[in-house]
Amino acid sequence: MIVSDGDVGDNAKYFLALRDVPRYSGISKAFTVSPEEAQGRVPVVIKAKDVNVLDYDVDDPAKRELEFDVVATVASEVVATSRVHIQLLDANDHSPEFSQSVYKLLVSEDAEPGTRFGDVYAKDYDSGSFGELTYTLRGFGADKFRTDSQAGGIFVAKKLDYETQKSYSLTMEAKDGGGRVSAVNILIELDDVNDNKPMFEQAEYSRTVREGATSFDPQMFVRATDVDGPMQGNGRVLYSISRHNSMTDDVFKINSDSGEVTMSRPVRSGDTERGIYELIIHATDVGAPPLHSEAKLFVRVGVPGNQKPIFRGNYKSNLPGPNAYRARLLENASPGTEVIRVVANDPDGRDNLLQYYIASGSKDNFVIDSRCDINFDWIIQVA
Repeated sequence: MIVSDGDVGDNAKYFLALRDVPRYSGISKAFTVSPEEAQGRVPVVIKAKDVNVLDYDVDDPAKRELEFDVVATVASEVVATSRVHIQLLDANDHSPEFSQSVYKLLVSEDAEPGTRFGDVYAKDYDSGSFGELTYTLRGFGADKFRTDSQAGGIFVAKKLDYETQKSYSLTMEAKDGGGRVSAVNILIELDDVNDNKPMFEQAEYSRTVREGATSFDPQMFVRATDVDGPMQGNGRVLYSISRHNSMTDDVFKINSDSGEVTMSRPVRSGDTERGIYELIIHATDVGAPPLHSEAKLFVRVGVPGNQKPIFRGNYKSNLPGPNAYRARLLENASPGTEVIRVVANDPDGRDNLLQYYIASGSKDNFVIDSRCDINFDWIIQVA
């Protein structure tokens, strides 16, 4: 602004000041004029003294325009005025702001990818491109989650597993169109669900006991573990016998907490078809809903050691036989002619469960009858 007085000497002296206009009361006090005393023709500079009035980001758009007068006085009398109109332009003077310093979120470990579970976003009071925000999610494990680059929010991106990782500490960054960046910490806790069955140490257990035994020696335990967390039973497992092949129900029992299997009465090979008790044992957790898995326990009634069958030298004798049997046969013997009978004993169990076959030599000429008679004799015949 240029102010001039055409007089000369002292007559060209005047004073400059700022004065409010009706619509903008008090605005002139937020600015200064320099110089305040002038003579002749001088350039005038107006500066903001209170920058708080220069705020574009107000609710009322009318407040984005300011007016006041510059007045020139001589002997306290106003001799000239000039109206100054200021139109505010937006500047990127605000950084994005999150409503919280830390966000603590909870999501179920079985939440499907795409599930939104956190309303995390920022505000920027600048206008136009300066107020447009872009969101980025960072941190170890951030690949399990995602955010909308324009709208924010936290979403599940991949399958979660409480037993693999229980919590995540991430950072969300919001960047405005002018390059200002703000960040906030996000703590995500997984809510455990009962999604793991108990797992037995072995799929099958086996023991051999003597006929008439009333206890296992050493003790018989089955073990199962459950990896679900404290909200889903904290790994507690309960054991039960779900079914068995015994003709009686009161042979075995199991301690529901320890998994120890004990005998309620003496075992007998005649209780089962093969002389082997087969138990199906369940391990059930205490989560919601409860899950279970099963294992098999085989209890053989006989002589410990899984000994080999022993051939008898004569099928009418109980004495152990030689490694070879001899028989005579006419060369024109018809198919089906009996050649010899062989009998063996099983030291571990019942003889009628033995299976016979010709291991080698003349398989095309002879067959062994797998059907036994009441004495459990097996017959070799001409093929």
